[in-house]
Amino acid sequence: MDITGFNTLASQLRPRLHEAASRWLAEAPRGCDTPDDVVQDTLLRLWAVRDTLKSDQYIEALAMVAARHIAIDALRRSSSRPTGVFDDRLDPEANLLAPDEAADLSIAEALASQLLSRLPDRQALVVKMRHADGLELAEIASLTGISEGNIRTLLTRGRQRLRQLYELSTALS
Repeated sequence: MDITGFNTLASQLRPRLHEAASRWLAEAPRGCDTPDDVVQDTLLRLWAVRDTLKSDQYIEALAMVAARHIAIDALRRSSSRPTGVFDDRLDPEANLLAPDEAADLSIAEALASQLLSRLPDRQALVVKMRHADGLELAEIASLTGISEGNIRTLLTRGRQRLRQLYELSTALS
């Protein structure tokens, strides 16, 4: 897709993306990205993959999914930021885990990482995208180019293999 075709497409998508981003960010806290930021990031991502874009319907759906993810990321970033440097309501000790809980958590994370590394590449990728990144099947399909049916199969087999590996590791320890 050349630059004039992309500009035409962007001018068609911009109002719909802005409307959707405005709805998604309606309850956003102060300091969160604006709908304009979401639209701009979405169009930048589309520009990066412009050579692989095929039909207008597909492009609009891809743009909406990308915009939704960007808006969710913006909301997550803004909710994890402190509201002010000297805010008395913030208690830095409140979110700390007890030392034994932190150790258990780090052991579980290390075990999960080790077990994931023993899966075939595609299974590990799909399981990570689904469970660690929280992506939907359609989103994984659009990002990887794998059909949703194959993603379901990879997830099922990956989960089964992880279960087997976990049971084996707990039996040995």
